[in-house]
Amino acid sequence: MAGIAAFTAPATWHVALFTTSPNDAGGGTECTGGSYVRRSLTPGAGTLSVTGNVITNLADLLFPVLSGSIGTIVGFGIYDAASAGNMLYRGDLAAPDQKTYILNDQPIIPAGSLTITED
Repeated sequence: MAGIAAFTAPATWHVALFTTSPNDAGGGTECTGGSYVRRSLTPGAGTLSVTGNVITNLADLLFPVLSGSIGTIVGFGIYDAASAGNMLYRGDLAAPDQKTYILNDQPIIPAGSLTITED
């Protein structure tokens, strides 16, 4: 479209975990406390699979071991920054991957569980 700049994907994605899933307008409830931080991911060979319009993680995405509870993880968001920033993608985790994380747990998004479908 005239007057609109082309989108350039960031070199590093930041994967956030949510206890209430975001929607197209944003929102949701990102985890806080318990030493939770977003997990950095560098898209490229070996990290993501792209088949048609579907992007999937090839390896487990491990987050830091927690110093306290962060609740039940039900969804994820992918941002262009380690904090705040713009949400680029979002998704829900399937029931087997929705888990409650407490002290000394290590949150994980198993390989193949982070799935993004481009329209």
